[in-house]
Amino acid sequence: VSTAIMTSPGHVFLAFDTDEPAENAWMFESQGFTSIKYDGTIWLPIETTVLQKGFLNAWETASGVVTGNPGKIEFLPVKEERDLYPPLPLGESTVTLVEPQREEINRLLEVSMDDTVALLYDAGVASLTVALKGGDSRKALKTRNQLGVLHARFGETQKAFAAFEDNIRADPDYSVSYLNLANLLVREKRTNEAIEILKNGLQRDPDSANLNLLIARVLHANGIYDEAKEHFATVRGRMPELADRYAYLAGEDDTTKRAGIGWEESPLIWAEDDE
Repeated sequence: VSTAIMTSPGHVFLAFDTDEPAENAWMFESQGFTSIKYDGTIWLPIETTVLQKGFLNAWETASGVVTGNPGKIEFLPVKEERDLYPPLPLGESTVTLVEPQREEINRLLEVSMDDTVALLYDAGVASLTVALKGGDSRKALKTRNQLGVLHARFGETQKAFAAFEDNIRADPDYSVSYLNLANLLVREKRTNEAIEILKNGLQRDPDSANLNLLIARVLHANGIYDEAKEHFATVRGRMPELADRYAYLAGEDDTTKRAGIGWEESPLIWAEDDE
């Protein structure tokens, strides 16, 4: 797990890389909790001195340090620092490391997962459901889309399908619904249906960077390189920084072919709202 050392005035704490695309940061933001975008992915701050109180407490405590010290936080990815500074020629360590018992790790993991689901899913669904009842048409589309993403990310697949399909029926021009519905179909290994949904979305919004990126990834993984490159060119024109993170889509040599293997297992961009 990639880790960073973070400093604030008089204090040092940590962050770790979730590997989630930076565009998904909205899913990691809640009252009292924050995330950090770095090099295209999302990092979560952690206060290790309170880990015995659980993951959420450690995340919330560190989030308070981040938000309470605007402009005063230093972010130092360990890997980059290792490249700059060689290891010290220290002697062999005399410290004995004792591995935690597997049963205790599993117990703490279960508690943390239950708390995380309660915060990110249960509370999120309750809040969005209330908001959905009183929102105007545009706000309702965004709220229902967020609800669909939450259902998708926590395994409530049928509820997610229903939310995205309801949005498409309500407003066929709301292109983000096509993207997230296609994400769900990709996760279900329903490739042909995903491509069809993406093409429908592109008819409504041909310049969407996210729609073009996802269909380029799907097509490239299935060996349809020329068409994939055409869609990727649109991404390059609209959002060059996003395109740089998926540069393999511009080619079809052995290296870029290998880069597309198993791509559907990597994190997808779940859009919050139309671009």
